[in-house]
Amino acid sequence: MPQRPLPRAQRRYADATSVAQSLPLPRLVDHLQYPTLGAPALVEVAATLQCVVSLDEGVGPSEVTLALVARHGDGGRHGLRFEAEALDDGVEGGRRLYELRASLEGIPAALYDLALEGLAEPEVQPNAVRVFEQITGDELVVFCGDSQLHDGNTQCLERFVARMNDADNEEVAWIALIGDVCDNGVKGETNAMRLALKAKASEVSHYYDFEYPTAHRILAKLHKPILLMPGNHDGMVAYARYGAGERTNVVVGPDPKNDVAYDGLQHFARTFGPLHHAFDWGGTRYLCTNTYELNRHDRLGFHCVVTNWGGWMQDSQIAWLDAELADAHASGLGAVVLMHHDPRGGSLGRKLGQYHLFRPYDFDEVGAAVLAYLRYLAKRRNVTFQQEWMADFGVDLVDHPARRILESLAKHHVHAVVMGHDNLNWVDTYDEGDDLLSAPSSTTRKALFDDDRELGSPEIEALRELLEKGAMEEALAILDGLPPERRDALLAQALPDAGDARVVTAASDDEATSEAGKPVFDLSDRVDYAVLAEAPLHFVHVDDIGAYRHSEETDFDDYGYVKARLSGGKPVYLEGVTMRGAESASVDLIVEE
Repeated sequence: MPQRPLPRAQRRYADATSVAQSLPLPRLVDHLQYPTLGAPALVEVAATLQCVVSLDEGVGPSEVTLALVARHGDGGRHGLRFEAEALDDGVEGGRRLYELRASLEGIPAALYDLALEGLAEPEVQPNAVRVFEQITGDELVVFCGDSQLHDGNTQCLERFVARMNDADNEEVAWIALIGDVCDNGVKGETNAMRLALKAKASEVSHYYDFEYPTAHRILAKLHKPILLMPGNHDGMVAYARYGAGERTNVVVGPDPKNDVAYDGLQHFARTFGPLHHAFDWGGTRYLCTNTYELNRHDRLGFHCVVTNWGGWMQDSQIAWLDAELADAHASGLGAVVLMHHDPRGGSLGRKLGQYHLFRPYDFDEVGAAVLAYLRYLAKRRNVTFQQEWMADFGVDLVDHPARRILESLAKHHVHAVVMGHDNLNWVDTYDEGDDLLSAPSSTTRKALFDDDRELGSPEIEALRELLEKGAMEEALAILDGLPPERRDALLAQALPDAGDARVVTAASDDEATSEAGKPVFDLSDRVDYAVLAEAPLHFVHVDDIGAYRHSEETDFDDYGYVKARLSGGKPVYLEGVTMRGAESASVDLIVEE
């Protein structure tokens, strides 16, 4: 099964010479850049294995060797003969990139470590290659998310690995952990408030230098390959000095206020591999994405408790996503996109009402204080615990990343989007012609949602206030893009005495005239930015395997995941599994008749 070539930006990101931070970076991904633990090669017997290596200038491919070493069973060790080709990226940081292509003829089906030898120190990527007897595309796989490992909770990930290795899951071909592998570099994010209580930083923080290597060590114990992609908890940024304290063992430069202590996304790339990549499996192309692609400034936090944890993609990754989906569609392949955040949520600061049924979270008093601090810090009512996609009030909705992603999913007939972040198993299904995003127009710039009130009431109160002031243009911004029944309901509640108040749209034959005292809302000159599904599309959320377990007293036996079979990218079977200790419960989310 062919692998998709790695994006150039991702090869560079994993290169130690391209990053700058005070704390040392891990060296788990260095010369051998693909495949890796988090981006394994899934291939059939006798296929061609593609590898990407970064070699020091003056060291050629003929001076290194590749070998597969079986992780389990009797697979043994196999040296690989390969052909090498210098990639056209040139030399960067004293290194040159090469693609090595090796035949797997005669290599038995098994899970292998990949070893790059001949360097001063050999490098080994555990579980980097899985050779299958045959790939049909409808094998059983597992989707999970949000292990959020930290030094107060390694049990959750260890327990999940043990569960996946037992006989009940022997049939599972591979696993995808869809973001938030690590927590945030703080000993349980709620304990960040200890700094405010005059605790020493050394008593609070271990930073990512504990979390990433520990997660790598635990995941390497799996008996099957795992695909990893970053979430918001994986990508937080801290400066060497910040308001609450100073990390004393940081070597600061001449201008410490600009000295980055660490960037979680760089740790991810140097520990697990590329931040986004794609691979073909049977008749389906899977795309593993990075939806926390905010600039460093926007990922900066109060001792790593951030106010921006929603999704975002830069133009380059959106272009890559669209090109991969277009190629898959043209090639007759189905497509499945794996992304931590849901692009349907939080468009331009307005919650769309899809995430109000969250199960309650049990926070201690410290946790409550942290959330209260975040809300105070942001001074915005729409900063809620359920952030999905970041608002950007300087971006026109027609060009907003969330809308562009949804548009790409629709036009290329993506069958399924699988997401983490929300920590529950559930599915939304859209048929052809359904709205993926009933968006307000680009004139909408006011966040109206207040999560402390009943759903919808803030819109009604805001609409009533604007109408009483005669602010018709702002009132239009609330009504614009809403379905007619929703629009009429808002008008009826906001203006109970308005009688036959009408909304004129481009499809209406009525002229925008008004009787005395009867407002007319003219939307005929507005652009409809709604995105419609062009084929059936499933949005699948997966439960967490460790999120929000912040203390030794917490029950660590509560977690969930989704077992799935997909054929040509279409979900034919989705089973939501919930574990309570040794007991399990499951619900069929999708079963094709």
